[in-house]
Amino acid sequence: MLHHPITRYVFRSAMLGICYSATGLLGLWLAATAGGYAAPVWPPAGIAAAALLVWGLEYAPIVGLAAFLVNLVSHSEPTTLLVAGFIGLGNSLEAVAIVLLLKRLFNFSRDFVKLSDVLGFISASVLGPIVGATIGITAIFALRPGMSPANALAGWTTWWLGDMLGLLVVTPMLIATPPKDSKQTLKTKLFTGLTYPIVLSALFVLAFTGIVPPTTQPFFFGFLVYVGLIWCALALSMRGLFFAVGLVATVAICRATQGLGVFIGISDMVQRLSLLQLLLGCISVTMMILSSVVAEKLTAHELAHSRELALIAGEKMSALGSMTSSIAHEINNPLSVIFAKTELLRELVQSGNLDAAALGKAVDKIELTAVRIEKIVRSLVFFSRNAEHDSFQFASLKAIVEDTIEICSEHFKAKDVRLIVDPIPEHWQLECRAVQIAQVLLNLLNNAQAAASGNPDRWVRLTADCVGANLKLSVTDSGPGVPLELQQKIFHPFFTTKIAGKGTGLGLSVSKGIVEDHHGSIALDCASDHTRFVVNLPIRQGSHSPSLNSASALRYDA
Repeated sequence: MLHHPITRYVFRSAMLGICYSATGLLGLWLAATAGGYAAPVWPPAGIAAAALLVWGLEYAPIVGLAAFLVNLVSHSEPTTLLVAGFIGLGNSLEAVAIVLLLKRLFNFSRDFVKLSDVLGFISASVLGPIVGATIGITAIFALRPGMSPANALAGWTTWWLGDMLGLLVVTPMLIATPPKDSKQTLKTKLFTGLTYPIVLSALFVLAFTGIVPPTTQPFFFGFLVYVGLIWCALALSMRGLFFAVGLVATVAICRATQGLGVFIGISDMVQRLSLLQLLLGCISVTMMILSSVVAEKLTAHELAHSRELALIAGEKMSALGSMTSSIAHEINNPLSVIFAKTELLRELVQSGNLDAAALGKAVDKIELTAVRIEKIVRSLVFFSRNAEHDSFQFASLKAIVEDTIEICSEHFKAKDVRLIVDPIPEHWQLECRAVQIAQVLLNLLNNAQAAASGNPDRWVRLTADCVGANLKLSVTDSGPGVPLELQQKIFHPFFTTKIAGKGTGLGLSVSKGIVEDHHGSIALDCASDHTRFVVNLPIRQGSHSPSLNSASALRYDA
């Protein structure tokens, strides 16, 4: 029904008019009760700004009409018609000015996540009411006799404060966009969802039931406001925080009209409500800034984490890319064997000479070759998959090493570099993200292979040892070691000793990040005669585990 533009405009206009009129009459009732020229609390300002921000400036005439009617029915002086007209004009122009400030000057976004958005909204909330207060008070001063300049100034101040509070408290509740998908656990969401209404209900009880003695209410109310709202700013979304601020403002204003609350010692209601507006405005501004700063910090942390994951994935693909031709060669060789054996089987079938021994030998060779290909593909799948969301699980160190060697062994053969791997006991288990540990090993082995390729004696050795509650992995190559002047730079991002186009400079930096995420360490052994990197990893994350029995290192060639 609301898809038609005219129907939608009429429906929204009716909603805006009803909400504006109802809250406007309440504000003018407070003005009449306080005995002032202006409403000390004016929620319609927040409603009008929200409507124009969300629905568009075409609803500005509805704001002016509603403000005109509200002021018309609340006074009986002969000049009310003209005064009400100017007030309606001022209120509509105020809302338009706020929208233009937010959209044109501050480039405002309704999610309130960026500090710039919050500061822009606060600035518009301070500047916009100047328009409405100036036009309204000028009309009253010029068209209603008996208002002194002092009263006009006091009325302008009250008007400006009332509109500003309406903007700071009401508008954010209406325009804040819902939070994006939260990464909080279900347990955290349930805790927040239950404690939030309990805390606010306790605030209601203390504010309305008279449990707290009037003389101590300022302390208790102020304490509850700041503690409760700081918790809301840290624990809830912006929308939840804005509703909490609105609820606190409602409680405070209701108590102030009863002569109680924070400013209990002030008898003049206009002064009491004006001071309360300043306090609530400061509270609202403080909480918005605090929440936006926290949100920006979290967003920056998530962005940095995403970039780190992208670097890890990019370096992994770079490591695989450098061995593409070797891997393809390693797969093509077994495929050639399979093709040769299938051709032999075809010839045996065509000749009719079905020798059982020859058939069995050919089938066995095909099976062994297929298993070889399957191991290569399995290692590639294992290494290539995204381990970002993997949990820490116990994995066989021997299996991790074997999968890594499966990927790079052919590359070593192609470069005529001997890869020596000391035996690793079957029972050595490591609590880790296995794919990431394999990436560290592959990075170290690739670097070692590149360093050893320029030497007459080309070899790389991988050893593992158990030291207390840690497993130590060492990768040593036959190179002369890292020059002293480069030793402090090798773990820096984008630093590489390879020629341009041969390395990203991220391998060691990414490996260092992965190892540290596992609460381990990676270091260059400066005391070694050759280039030797040592990785220490705890067997169990977050606690110490019993030592594993080390086996004697029996060298074998991979």
